[in-house]
Amino acid sequence: MSTIAEIASVLTQVARIGDKLEAENPSPVSYYHGMSASETPIIRIIKHWLDTSLAPSVTVSMAAIYIERAMKKGLVVSSITVHRVVLSALLVATKFHCDCHDLATNGYYASGFHLKLAELNRLEVKFLNDIEWETFVSAEELATFNEEVLEGRC
Repeated sequence: MSTIAEIASVLTQVARIGDKLEAENPSPVSYYHGMSASETPIIRIIKHWLDTSLAPSVTVSMAAIYIERAMKKGLVVSSITVHRVVLSALLVATKFHCDCHDLATNGYYASGFHLKLAELNRLEVKFLNDIEWETFVSAEELATFNEEVLEGRC
């Protein structure tokens, strides 16, 4: 299985664990909450992002590292929040890694994922605050993360 498929699988498992935590102790509704759990597989969200953003696949690993950072700071990822969390993380990772003018705008991304621009903007700011604007990922951290994902240690 590819690194991207493994990351999608791990995020799906994380959401299932989050569902159990939410059942025991519900967290307040946030910008990440959808109306209901989406049936769209995480791998499809990731592949659509890569296809529409033209971002390199390394941004998927960066996004997963960001999500891990946010979870360590208290973010609970569940089936109701996982899609918006992943989208927010991919947006931040793409902007950080590909800081250039030929990238699409938030308006382009919002329309591609059926969100209003203001909603995507709020998600981006919320996610940046959740990771305390810690967007740098070292080459060593990235390599270690990818190794752990492929070996199933995540």
